[in-house]
Amino acid sequence: MGTPQETTFIAYKWKHSDDEYPIFLYHEIDQSRCEIRRVEVFRDGRIQKADDVNELQADTILSLEPFPLLEEIADDPEGEVWLITKEEFEATWSQAVYA
Repeated sequence: MGTPQETTFIAYKWKHSDDEYPIFLYHEIDQSRCEIRRVEVFRDGRIQKADDVNELQADTILSLEPFPLLEEIADDPEGEVWLITKEEFEATWSQAVYA
């Protein structure tokens, strides 16, 4: 039996004033840097989610491109990025599921 695939959990705060776009994004990324799940939180409290299982019913979609390295995102003055725990991501995912 193989070892379970390691995933990374990332939070991103997007600094902008357009209510059409999320201000927080949460990502679950696999070892190939592909998104497995995503949660988007908007300024007005709306919350959207995406995963590859319920893709047709999602309000948003997963990126087809590999997720950038944290160092690349950290250079963007319009945002802040940090690693979060699996538990933190799961709590946010649960909020999106029941929203």
